[in-house]
Amino acid sequence: MDVPGTLNSVVIATNQPVQPDDIAANLDLPLASYPGALADIVATAGEAPPRLIEPHYPIYTDDLAPVERLVDSIIYGYATEAGR
Repeated sequence: MDVPGTLNSVVIATNQPVQPDDIAANLDLPLASYPGALADIVATAGEAPPRLIEPHYPIYTDDLAPVERLVDSIIYGYATEAGR
């Protein structure tokens, strides 16, 4: 879900199949149902509709790929292109 007013997205991974309606139902729960900082994220993320993205390969996870290096290179590329 895209976070309104930012360039961030909330990525939700599950161990079982889930549909956007399932996520929307969870987002409709009272904010008191969520712990601390998660309630703030849910409050703003709930403004943007969830999108279902089909899995594709390669799947990047901390245990299978150098995710931090990949993310760092994306941030560096964005930062250096923004100055041009």
